[in-house]
Amino acid sequence: MSVADKDQIFTAEAIRVNTVVNSSVADTGEFNAQSIVVYNDLDEDVAIQLQGSVDETNWLDVGNPFTVVTLTKDYDTVTDYFPYYRVTAKCVTAPTTGDIDVWILKNGATT
Repeated sequence: MSVADKDQIFTAEAIRVNTVVNSSVADTGEFNAQSIVVYNDLDEDVAIQLQGSVDETNWLDVGNPFTVVTLTKDYDTVTDYFPYYRVTAKCVTAPTTGDIDVWILKNGATT
């Protein structure tokens, strides 16, 4: 039997810069991260980069960044395990309206 959980790491984040913005941190605990889900309601495309850490201080890029087009929803899968995850978000042009929401979806076996 397996159980699922999710952490919302960006909640209605109104990005208004064209520099990297860090999300909050998802603690995977007893779960394995499975997917990153992004709802982009910004008026600009946003590049999302997953990062993993063993200590919540030193962050490594996990996989390749993916772009979520303005006013769309998208996801990417996670294949590498880390105890902590976050994402970075970056727009080429600073958005003037909208926000993004991002979740880390987790799955794990019950004991």
